Amino acid sequence: MRRINDLSREAIASLEQLHRTGTSHRERVRAHAILLSARGFDLETLALVFGVDRDTASAWLDRFEQGGVQALRDADKSGRPSKITPQAQEVLRQALQSPVANFKPLVLKRLQKKGSASVGEVSHAP
Repeated sequence: MRRINDLSREAIASLEQLHRTGTSHRERVRAHAILLSARGFDLETLALVFGVDRDTASAWLDRFEQGGVQALRDADKSGRPSKITPQAQEVLRQALQSPVANFKPLVLKRLQKKGSASVGEVSHAP
């Protein structure tokens, strides 16, 4: 029976904090699983409670044992590059602060004025 044993008060406090305020649902679930494991829940029960495979629950325990609370957080993901130029982004930021009800014509006009390469893409947007 695999479990997390002997958590320090600091670790419990960090796990409870992550469980309450983690930036993603996955982080909060992982922290909760570690807390439950420390309270005596076995892998099969954790897998059942969280609706995951036993191997997934085991991987969460491994991550915690190897890297502590920080290892339960999601890794940064790069994402794809923006399709519009920084200049076009600035025009959009400014337009969003404008009190104009329909700002699409305003944005297109400003982009065309600045000669942005993204004008064609924006003008075809719905």
